[in-house]
Amino acid sequence: MDLDNKRQRQSALRPAANRGLYLQRLRVANNRHWWDTLPAPESRRQTRYVTYALRCTNGSADEDLSALRRCVEDADGAVGYYVTDSYGTTNPNDRPGWLEACRLLQLGFVDGIAVMNRDVISPSDDHYEAVVQWIGGRPALLMLVRAEGSDSRLSPVTPTIRKGL
Repeated sequence: MDLDNKRQRQSALRPAANRGLYLQRLRVANNRHWWDTLPAPESRRQTRYVTYALRCTNGSADEDLSALRRCVEDADGAVGYYVTDSYGTTNPNDRPGWLEACRLLQLGFVDGIAVMNRDVISPSDDHYEAVVQWIGGRPALLMLVRAEGSDSRLSPVTPTIRKGL
């Protein structure tokens, strides 16, 4: 009987009617799990991020990288690495810069990846969900400057991760 009660009480993320909302909840739950695994605040080191941006048609990603750096610093983090890629395939695993960011995360050089919006990773819901699942399985952080949603490119620049979340 106790085992049945325990199974029922476990919080499971149920898919929402809106896939973007489900993906946002999944990312926030993964980030929250990462924060819950940390030691007491006084014995923590500063959270390190790799910023990942796609280069514009003029070949520069400076504007996005500076916005990412500001958001990381506002979240009391530090930028360890800057990685850029050119626009290409919707599958992030076909981009060398994204693979480098994931390698840095996997090897423990950084605690998370910061991107402008989910479309930088992939506009495909399936590819984006696979990335969120992979990062959440580390556990690690995925910071988006603009939250998931159909109008994520038009929303104001506000970080979607806060201290203690």
